[in-house]
Amino acid sequence: MDSFFKEKIFDKSFDVLIIGGGITGAGIALDAQSRGLSTCLLEMQDFAQGTSSRSTKLIHGGLRYLKQLNFSLVKEVGKERQILHNNARHLVLPLDVVLPILKDGSLGQTTTKIAMYLYEKLAGVKDEDLYKFIEGGEMLDKYPEIDRERIRSGIQYLEYATNDARLVIEIIKKATELGAAVANYTKVTSFVYYGDGRVHGVKAVNTITNEEKTFYAERVINATGPWVDRLCYTDNMYHEDRLVLTKGVHIVLSSEKLPLHEAFYFDTPDKRMVFVIPKYDKTYIGTTDTFYYKQNIKKPEITQEDAQYLIDAVNNLFDYKLTLDDVESGWAGVRPLIGQQGKKTPSEISRKDEIFTSKSGLISIAGGKLTGYRLMAKKAVDMITKKECVTENLRLSGGEYENDQEIIDNKKQFFTEGIRLGLKNVECEMLFQLYGKNGLGIFEHHYRFPKKHKDYHLPLFVFLALDYSVRYEFVYSIDDFYTRRTDWFYFYIELVKSTLNEAVHYMEDHFHWTKEEKMKQLEVMRELIEKSSKFDLK
Repeated sequence: MDSFFKEKIFDKSFDVLIIGGGITGAGIALDAQSRGLSTCLLEMQDFAQGTSSRSTKLIHGGLRYLKQLNFSLVKEVGKERQILHNNARHLVLPLDVVLPILKDGSLGQTTTKIAMYLYEKLAGVKDEDLYKFIEGGEMLDKYPEIDRERIRSGIQYLEYATNDARLVIEIIKKATELGAAVANYTKVTSFVYYGDGRVHGVKAVNTITNEEKTFYAERVINATGPWVDRLCYTDNMYHEDRLVLTKGVHIVLSSEKLPLHEAFYFDTPDKRMVFVIPKYDKTYIGTTDTFYYKQNIKKPEITQEDAQYLIDAVNNLFDYKLTLDDVESGWAGVRPLIGQQGKKTPSEISRKDEIFTSKSGLISIAGGKLTGYRLMAKKAVDMITKKECVTENLRLSGGEYENDQEIIDNKKQFFTEGIRLGLKNVECEMLFQLYGKNGLGIFEHHYRFPKKHKDYHLPLFVFLALDYSVRYEFVYSIDDFYTRRTDWFYFYIELVKSTLNEAVHYMEDHFHWTKEEKMKQLEVMRELIEKSSKFDLK
């Protein structure tokens, strides 16, 4: 396997080194590099392998935070939705959401209208995107599957859907295009200090090749999400734990079992809020919100209780009679929240972010939301330089469009070329949502070596995505490809099963894997597939 420690990474000292390759670390790397700071980013797993690939996959304004009277957070992240859409139009897509108002629900008709008005004013929602009120009779006509005895009326409003892991990848790709150095599967083992005790870099090991290297930087930022407190202890920073870890679970069902054509956001009998979102030919439900006390942050499990809670929530509102047997796959993630005294349930804890600096100068950032990553990054980099932040209007990799017409024209060009090569419309749609303006680039290697595809018995669209991801998107395992460079593991599990062997064969040839490494890759992925719809019964 190629060494991750390229010469440009360890032959010089950087202005800033970031530990953690989730959405926060990626955002900081892009912000710092775009301000002219030489930047290095290290991630111990794959990029976005933790919390940042396990969200509800929405760029949303935080309507629920009005309940907490957190107006500043609503205003901040509400406006960020439009900024992120402008910077990644292929990846941050408008999504209509229906909010039912129920006779026995926690949302009253008048108070919900007031809340929506306030929410949209704070978020700066454009006139054409303002919410629409739906009378009770119309709700019953449009959505006959809803419990007819309980429905009063409804609200339809705008959110934005995304592929969270790909958002991280596109941010990191943009940072590298600007000159940042990045490495996944690179675990920080200790810090390096000046004589006066200030942190000056890190020692790290490549977890695949076991190479050890030292990375030097003027400033070091700890953006490791759920691991923030642990890294502070490595820095000998004595403090009470700042983080409270909570677990969020999502489950995926076939749209045949849950045939909704619009997303829904509704309150549950225990006064929580749950999303049901159609995607491709699947529908996913989430999220739970429970305290997480286990040590295994890397691999939180979906328990039977988690899945049953979400099934019951949907059955309570819709007439579908879902069971656990209908679950095809799912994901569980650990959220790092800033602890607050007096908050008894996870839902009560604010999603605010916090930055703190140790005596060594190590900057740590924790908390926050996917939607607010750019503002979190700005706050962190503002502590290092007075140069102006430019990310508000910085298009991400694949999202270099100035307006909607540009993306329409580019998409038409992509479809024309894809269909000429033999792709189906649905396959073109899947690939375009992954790559956007970079989409035509997935054909380039195929043009040069048109016969190579025939060496592997893969559908052309899978081969094109795999070939491109391995070459340009830091893929080093089959899980990287199926789970985070695409989202097929969650939403096309049968496709994963049918193409796994040949995809691993391709990677074996590309990386010159040994027979043992090939078998290890297959075993790991087969175990993930086996567990995808099974639940921890402990």
